[in-house]
Amino acid sequence: FSFVAWNSATAVKTLLPAAYTFHGVGKEAATMLVIPVRGPISGHPLDQADTPTIASMFSGGGSNTVIAVQRALNEASLIKDLAEVIFFFESGGGTVSASDEIYSMIKFWKAEHRSVSVSAYLYSVTASGALYDAMAADTIVSHGTTVVGSIGVILQQLNISEIAKVLGIKQTTIKSGELKDIGNMFRDMTEKEVSILQSIVKQSHERFIDVIAEGRQLLTRSKIEEIADGRVFTAKDALTLGLIDHLSPTWDSFLLDRAKKIMAKQPSIGTLRVSYPSSTKASIDVKVKQ
Repeated sequence: FSFVAWNSATAVKTLLPAAYTFHGVGKEAATMLVIPVRGPISGHPLDQADTPTIASMFSGGGSNTVIAVQRALNEASLIKDLAEVIFFFESGGGTVSASDEIYSMIKFWKAEHRSVSVSAYLYSVTASGALYDAMAADTIVSHGTTVVGSIGVILQQLNISEIAKVLGIKQTTIKSGELKDIGNMFRDMTEKEVSILQSIVKQSHERFIDVIAEGRQLLTRSKIEEIADGRVFTAKDALTLGLIDHLSPTWDSFLLDRAKKIMAKQPSIGTLRVSYPSSTKASIDVKVKQ
């Protein structure tokens, strides 16, 4: 699922957006940290060799989104004056496990940092696994032209049996059980095999619906099930349905609105900085509560 081509060749200095500083009436300083989630969502937490860089995080060219988000959240934990974490989503989705890992990671981080708000800004395309992860945010705001949705799970399998016949290609399969070669592309799947794979997809789909229901508590489960057929929505329709909270004409206006809300809630803040992940810290310092 992708409407755009991801560009990973841009230099770091051209990737980092302007570093805003908002000024209020108070004397204290605070920080909003922006974490980009762009491009296909993939990877896993053990692939430490696949070190995400700032360039890959901002361009969407990284291959391990899980590690990128993990390390950005580790960095967020070290910011003493952190007021809000903002996730910038521009992705058509990705694998089930990577999407769920990131969603659960954000939920866990929120539970450990209850004084920090978490928001999501949806841009261009925020669908499938990206929308799944956005559900972990307290507030979800979308650019007006963003495509939102694709609440669904897909599993596709090639069947090249007819081509194999034409080319004279045969395959001999020796297996220990009836279902060991389920999905074999050299033959049609049996009804039993289709049923098994459909069950796997259905369970993942139910998990997706659970995540939407938890993140959008004003939506009834029956309504979510009605729209969870894989379709995509305009940002305006997503707002009407309740999948998002607000529309914002630009990224700048979104940041300004978030700054106003933070300063209204905490009048003591006089300087509010917008910051970005500065490194890819591999070490994790965890304090275990007894």
